[in-house]
Amino acid sequence: DLRHHDIAVIGMACRLPSASDPSAFWHLLRAGTSAISEVPDGRWPDAELVDVTALLGCVLGELRPGDGP
Repeated sequence: DLRHHDIAVIGMACRLPSASDPSAFWHLLRAGTSAISEVPDGRWPDAELVDVTALLGCVLGELRPGDGP
């Protein structure tokens, strides 16, 4: 039963939806908060080809070089 074992995280660096750092992501997980939101306009160039009222996903707020195309 994994609930009775200690876990140590010794280092972490990441970019996560709805969380500015690993600590904020941990709080999001503990609270059971959803990171799903509407995809920002212009994020998906071919989004106008999809027949839906809203595109949803877990997206980073601001893209940086290396985050994707």
